[in-house]
Amino acid sequence: MLILSVDTALTGCSACLLQDGKIIAYEADQRPSKQAEMLIPMIDEMLKSKKISYSDIDLFSSSIGPGSFTGLRIGITAVKGFSLVTGKPACGVTTLQALALKGGGNGNVTAAINAGRNQFYAQNFDAELNPISEAKLVNYEDLGEFTPDNTTIITNAYELLKEHYNGAVLEGDHCPTAREVAILAAKDQSLPAEPLYIRAPDAKKSTK
Repeated sequence: MLILSVDTALTGCSACLLQDGKIIAYEADQRPSKQAEMLIPMIDEMLKSKKISYSDIDLFSSSIGPGSFTGLRIGITAVKGFSLVTGKPACGVTTLQALALKGGGNGNVTAAINAGRNQFYAQNFDAELNPISEAKLVNYEDLGEFTPDNTTIITNAYELLKEHYNGAVLEGDHCPTAREVAILAAKDQSLPAEPLYIRAPDAKKSTK
């Protein structure tokens, strides 16, 4: 199976090709607010370098959130467009599970993404990355209560998290990428390529 995955959930964007369980190409650009400008040219160049066309792809996948509302729409819209044009399926992977994959393998892990407003998006996973809690907004000061015993946290905001939590935290700032999205999509295509919003978007429709 040949999978094209994208991630635009946080500040940057990335794209990955996974073929039969092996990553054969990966590109990333972490400049903030450049996803709309960079994603499609990045994918086009990556496919060209491997002499692969969109019609060769068996599955398209995108991170679906939680994350930046604008960023999520860019990646999801892209894979849904590719799916529509090629007739191939598209699926979603949650940002929290993708982040957990980066810190998994040594027991239970909690993925925590800074959501602003004194909150994290957080979810607990077992050693096999099966969710053992719902994804939810957790106040900074409540993270210790939310996180089970004998669990390591992985986050994109290490210094901030350590101000509020004294347990085990994987050192450094970690962000999910298209690599993790591709690996997880190869195992499970059950989630649709639709945004997962835990907090309602700030933008409101005009009533005028």
